[in-house]
Amino acid sequence: MFENIWDKLAPPSAPSLYRTLRFDKNSQLALLLGKNHHGKRCLIFNIPKDFYIDFNSIEKAHISLTYEKELSCLVLSLETSDFNDLFDDLAFSFNNALKCEVSLDKATNLFIKTFIKWSVFFEQPIENRLPKSSIIGLFGELFQLKKLLSAEISPLSINETLLSWKGPYDEVHDFEFENSSLEVKTKLSSSGYIQISSEYQLERKENKKLSLVVLNMQDNIINGEPISSLFLYIKGYITSKNGNLEILLSALSQLGLSQKSIFQYDNWRYIVTDSCEYDCEHSKFPRLVSSLLPTSIRNVKYSIYLNELEMFIIDKEVF
Repeated sequence: MFENIWDKLAPPSAPSLYRTLRFDKNSQLALLLGKNHHGKRCLIFNIPKDFYIDFNSIEKAHISLTYEKELSCLVLSLETSDFNDLFDDLAFSFNNALKCEVSLDKATNLFIKTFIKWSVFFEQPIENRLPKSSIIGLFGELFQLKKLLSAEISPLSINETLLSWKGPYDEVHDFEFENSSLEVKTKLSSSGYIQISSEYQLERKENKKLSLVVLNMQDNIINGEPISSLFLYIKGYITSKNGNLEILLSALSQLGLSQKSIFQYDNWRYIVTDSCEYDCEHSKFPRLVSSLLPTSIRNVKYSIYLNELEMFIIDKEVF
């Protein structure tokens, strides 16, 4: 994202100095991209010398935040090049958060809080590879998220759509909106059924309308796309519209995925062939839900075969 800018920054000769470039000329506050004398990337937030800040340095394994009193600035430093791309995303996120802020006090607190939130993304993930069934489910949710985001253009609506994605947080439904819920089931075209994991999954939550979307996919190692491809598209769309990338990264971290580890699954590639939306609240739709079961029956798991459910299809889309 900023490779041309970083290439222009030669490390300074003096250990106490930084070579810098203004990040965004339109920003109200001075946010700088920089390099220290070791050639490490930095993000520098200038503070007036008469501005009091009560802050102790925070050092993580791969990133740190320090207050340089002599230079009167907060310096966020990347300690390893393994996270260059993520650091660029962090810089972009900082700029979006600060460019309209005129209060120095609020901006300083926001800078520190944003660092604390993002620092977890710079931790090396524990290698605990997800099974293929989980990747298929995640692929479907990311595909649906991509579709939902394509209808949004303002940063606020994009962030609201990102926050609606609840799948990674093990909530009842995959997407929760203000007046509706959406459950996404993803299966290979060779399979004729979907699996329901609980008696709550096809039950209306509160007074929200519930929809069921089933995505059909094909394994295709040659022409298919991996989950990393969907991630990069969504990430690019968020940043291009000034949305909050932190929301997406936080969701993926719930699954043990990072910007680096998501590429471990590039050997699994899929093509979505079609999707069907079902009226799963119809009185004749085959489902087991908590409100219709005896209280002694719980932890229900079952399969629904789709070959006789044509009458419940609300919408069908072929890709």
